[in-house]
Amino acid sequence: MATSRETRVHAYSPEPHGDGNNGDEVFQLSELGAIEPKLYVHMIEIFSLPAGADKAQVLSNLSEGLSRTLAGYPILLGTLHFDNEARRIVAKKGPSSSVALHVKEPGPAGEIDVEPFSFLDKHDFPVHLLDASKVLPPSAVGVFPVPAGDLSAEGPPVAAFQVTFIEGGLILALAITHQVVDGPGCEALLTVWARHSHAVTKGTANNGTAIPANSHLLPERSILKAKEDPVSREEWEELDAKFPTYQVRDGPPAPPPADFKMPVVKTRVWHVSRSNLQKLKALASAPIPAGSPHAGGGAGGGDEIGGQAWVSTYDALLALLWRTIVHAKEPLLRPDPSAPSKAVHAVNARGRADPPIPGDHIGVAVTLPQSPALTVADVLSRGLEDTLPLLARTVRAATRQVTAGYVSDLGRWARAARDLRWVELDMHWVLGLDCMAFDWHTMRSYEEHDFGFGRPAALRWPHPQFEGFFFTLPTRSTKGNEDEGLEIMLGLEESSYARFEKDEELLRFVEQRGTEV
Repeated sequence: MATSRETRVHAYSPEPHGDGNNGDEVFQLSELGAIEPKLYVHMIEIFSLPAGADKAQVLSNLSEGLSRTLAGYPILLGTLHFDNEARRIVAKKGPSSSVALHVKEPGPAGEIDVEPFSFLDKHDFPVHLLDASKVLPPSAVGVFPVPAGDLSAEGPPVAAFQVTFIEGGLILALAITHQVVDGPGCEALLTVWARHSHAVTKGTANNGTAIPANSHLLPERSILKAKEDPVSREEWEELDAKFPTYQVRDGPPAPPPADFKMPVVKTRVWHVSRSNLQKLKALASAPIPAGSPHAGGGAGGGDEIGGQAWVSTYDALLALLWRTIVHAKEPLLRPDPSAPSKAVHAVNARGRADPPIPGDHIGVAVTLPQSPALTVADVLSRGLEDTLPLLARTVRAATRQVTAGYVSDLGRWARAARDLRWVELDMHWVLGLDCMAFDWHTMRSYEEHDFGFGRPAALRWPHPQFEGFFFTLPTRSTKGNEDEGLEIMLGLEESSYARFEKDEELLRFVEQRGTEV
């Protein structure tokens, strides 16, 4: 049986007695962070290790690298709490606070519940074999980081980490509350950790070369603070209508109905090659067919959707997945053809704010705009060549909402909200008809995350159980495939998934990975 132990990592300090701070520090969460859901972002990177690697030294270097990273971002050492007077959420860090770094290793006879690196590599790192309970810190598995009732109560940790040694490799995992760091922020954090650990490995950690002096990797949290100008109740209600995904509540969400049963979700990894991405974009870039109410300036939102002259490769990919997901769910849900269907996807606001937020900001800068609503008939009734241009432009219409003014107004809306303790996302979390996507495809993990033993072979969210959601992942540049494109992690209710994986339109462009295991 595998062995597992918890170590504690404190923030690095060059002073022998720490930084001299003997009291608690309280951090109010940024506006864009406080309105995110109360869940942990899970991220793992999988590396190969040579047979003769000194695992104790590897672990020591990772631990010191993490310690140096925490010194620049102390909120990660904290716990979450409600500030009931301000009606906000805060993180509290004590003078001796530390984070958990769990270490999992094969047992005395080499037994461990994770397959060898060579097996995972052969099958493209199947996400369904990488269960959260196997590779994530236990404190972040199957729990939601709901803040403690007040500052005096014990709150859930902001962050936790794990190193899992497997035969021929290593899995590095983090779990950070989404209210403190989003997906791109987790990638940026791993970049800092990698630089520190690499410097420790090379013996250069103390000469200032790990992170350049002019780096924006760890900016002040105030970077996301909204302007202090007051917002009247009338203006706040106008702003509220602008952000339908976010809902201010007066208390925790109601429990599901007594007879509710969560459907079984099947999640797998898919791949769309670079050449097929080019074909998809070409199809999606064609004009919306004449006669469509969305072409040009026609009724039904034509100006907003049909007016989008350009679409990205990402828009085209989301359009294809949107259509095939709705098609797969149709026999189960039996929606009316006039039922609404829209795109609700994460848009990184880092480069869209004014002034721009550094792209490597470790924090929350994700937004969730909603596209104009189409109907199920719009999504399904015509052929793919006629529908793809409409869906891609609808995705683009959602993305284009996220301007500097949008980001500023979202911050002002959150700052002026009466209560940020129980903000909810108004999304169809289960068995919905919307296109719901998380964009990780611009991450540079494969290029930049060398912790001292080479770059990762795979980036994953371990076996996500989000029904109807999907993640787009970056090109696995370390795979060595000239036509390697983007990977997708996608989960659907199991009967819908059985239809999805046989969809002929989908299979023209996308292949499923890990089908043999």
